[in-house]
Amino acid sequence: MFYPISVGDEHAVLALDAASGRPEWRTVLPGAPEPFPTVRTDRVFLGANTGENRGTVVALDRRTGAVEWRRELDADAFVGAVTNSTVLVREGTDLDREPDALVARDAATGRVRWQVTTDERTEFTLPTSAGDAAFVCRTPSHTSVDAPGTLERYDLATGERTATVPTADEWVSAPVVGDGYVAISTDRGLQVFG
Repeated sequence: MFYPISVGDEHAVLALDAASGRPEWRTVLPGAPEPFPTVRTDRVFLGANTGENRGTVVALDRRTGAVEWRRELDADAFVGAVTNSTVLVREGTDLDREPDALVARDAATGRVRWQVTTDERTEFTLPTSAGDAAFVCRTPSHTSVDAPGTLERYDLATGERTATVPTADEWVSAPVVGDGYVAISTDRGLQVFG
């Protein structure tokens, strides 16, 4: 089990043995970790935000907590889905004047494979993936709430947008992908695309 912790100015990820609850390792991070690390095979991935719209994406060895790679960003970092080869990250700020980016990073190295940016009036939700596709919702920023959002599908290998569907509302959740459907939660309730 992996727990991000922040106490004062100290930030870390703590690994606990699932059976005994004893600490196995602890890795110090450069900033406040996002609340839910993403685990895939032998790595733990997460974003750590250092404030002033700066962040870091890190990959840790699942068994030891050693940092396998770390990428400094000029934006906050929020890890969404992770496949065997790709880490999908929402990189952005909470400032409406800065665009968000959906970034596909190489899971082994952290290098950017492709990225898509928003304009200043929209933001991305956390991305998810299924098969050969990445899914994300684009929502209006806090200052432009008069337009609906969109559910977007991207080719996981190339970053090419392959589908865009309007949502029923401007405020939407990150997509959830099931067997032949994508669901999102909006202010008006659950919306399912199949």
